Amino acid sequence: MNRSMFQNRLWTQWLWMWCCCLVVIGGDNVWGQGKKPSDVVAPFLEETTLGVAWCDVEKLEVSGIASLLATYNLPVDESAYKFAENIAAGLKSQGVIKVYCVFDVSALMESRPPVFVLQVKEGSDLSIVQALITPLTSRANLSVVKDGELLLVGDPKDLTRKQAHPTAKLERLQKQMASANQSNAICFAPSSSLAEALRITMNLGVGDTASQPFAVKLLLVFVPMEGLRIDSNVVHKGLNAVVDFDTSEKANKFKQDLATLLAELKQVEVERVLPKIRETSAVWELENQENFSEFFKGISARLTDAASKNTSMNNLKQLALALHNHESAFTFFPPQALTSPTGKKLLSWRVMILPFLEQNELYQKFKLDEPWDSAHNAALIKEMPRVFARPNADPTLGKTPYVAPLTKESFFGRPGAPPAFKDILDGTSNTIWMIEAPRELEVVWTKPEDWEVKGAEAIDQVLKLSPELLISRMDGSVQLLPATVTSDIIMKMLTIAGGEVVNF
Repeated sequence: MNRSMFQNRLWTQWLWMWCCCLVVIGGDNVWGQGKKPSDVVAPFLEETTLGVAWCDVEKLEVSGIASLLATYNLPVDESAYKFAENIAAGLKSQGVIKVYCVFDVSALMESRPPVFVLQVKEGSDLSIVQALITPLTSRANLSVVKDGELLLVGDPKDLTRKQAHPTAKLERLQKQMASANQSNAICFAPSSSLAEALRITMNLGVGDTASQPFAVKLLLVFVPMEGLRIDSNVVHKGLNAVVDFDTSEKANKFKQDLATLLAELKQVEVERVLPKIRETSAVWELENQENFSEFFKGISARLTDAASKNTSMNNLKQLALALHNHESAFTFFPPQALTSPTGKKLLSWRVMILPFLEQNELYQKFKLDEPWDSAHNAALIKEMPRVFARPNADPTLGKTPYVAPLTKESFFGRPGAPPAFKDILDGTSNTIWMIEAPRELEVVWTKPEDWEVKGAEAIDQVLKLSPELLISRMDGSVQLLPATVTSDIIMKMLTIAGGEVVNF
């Protein structure tokens, strides 16, 4: 798995964890029936288990959770909301009293949801509950199986392992669970060996900490902990959280590192949201929802931006690979525009690489002897593949931010036939051939239009709109240029044979 994929999966699991936190803190302190949470989930814990969350179903209100998610800057999809409402109503009607979520690193690595454990009232018929929720969970490709007096919901691959009852002795996690609210809580406590493995994995391929994405830096701050637990009795009074360490020195360093990291979130008043240090623990008692909302929105916005950047980087890598594969297949790169016999520009290079993006069927629909806005070709604009779309944008709008810089010395802008590898005298690793343009400079993906660079002023305009420019080099590498890179340096990187020396 490449590093960017791993970071995206960290983001996915982070969302799962926080959504469960919001569910957990949404109920009053009504103690569940029967066994303690630690006893219920004990058979399903593995050496790779990261944490456990639980909540009382009888006090679960989906509308309140949706409102919270919106308040804390997490999107609320209407279909997901209806799905959750149906699940919650069904669980309550059939006597499900508590739901547990077991988070494992194996699921994280493969973008699977956690395993859910359902505890029912004594005398309830598990078969009826199973039959009720199976049609709903199957829509998410999840299975429902019986395990003694419990129901397990999850990916079939994970359920097979859980039903073998691994029963790992996770002392850190058990300690957090024993200290948490037994009605509604989330506990996160990877074993020391698992925490170290995650730390090493998150640092793979990173030359210095400054180049790490915010999501990774945030998670690394928590790695030295013994465990974390979050609970609250009434959601409108905020959030209670405790992060435990084995020494007071580590607890104080955690607070210092967190303060340094949160300083990057300019909309957050750091001192208002930092924890208090009590012996070997960092403690949050955010009694004011406004404080927590500000704190969460700042982090969520930054993580969302980081995830979007990762997606864009992957998009540019796919486009670069498609260009390389075009050259391998035909011994030449596509031109900036397909032209008519009279020299009129018809279609973009983006259309030419469709067969190398597993989009040959779409490519065959185009009339290559007609312009992009002919009646026939214009109807295909809305079929733009997602790889050309800005992250979180609607592909059917047909606008792409991935454009080629055009100068008389750039790869796509140079007059005549498209350059070959032998013509790239400056070196493929020193030559920019695509960028992610700001929204103001997006183009229709089929239109033979790109970024006209008429001097350093054009670059300054782009840098003003996007201080950190995402570029693709001819060797296929993608980089987010730091804000310190000037327009003069970028101009030098656009030429294919300028002979300039570029250092930054």
